[in-house]
Amino acid sequence: MEKVEDSALESIVEGISRGPGRPQSPAVEGILPEHRKEGMELLLIAIKKGCFGKKEDITMKGVADWAAGNGFFLTKDHTHLSAKTIELKLGELNRELYPREAEEKKLKKERRKGKKEDKKKK
Repeated sequence: MEKVEDSALESIVEGISRGPGRPQSPAVEGILPEHRKEGMELLLIAIKKGCFGKKEDITMKGVADWAAGNGFFLTKDHTHLSAKTIELKLGELNRELYPREAEEKKLKKERRKGKKEDKKKK
């Protein structure tokens, strides 16, 4: 009976072909192009909630530089998007998702410009 148990244990041990330790997971390269919009929406939400710091201090350019530096978004060729491209896409998406904020910002800018022109006339 011992021989049967020993041979059974040996066959079980021989059947395992992986090395010791935890199995390797596939490497994460970045957010794929087909999911880019969702990833950028999450970044915008994080900016609005203040996850990157004070909402007033954080700029789209700063977040875009951070995302490009970490290779966050991938192109169709699996290369990383540049900071400028990320910045432009974030701006477009921000205007699309939050049109009221964009309009208020535009009006505020126009008012400032009007005040400067009034000061120059005096």
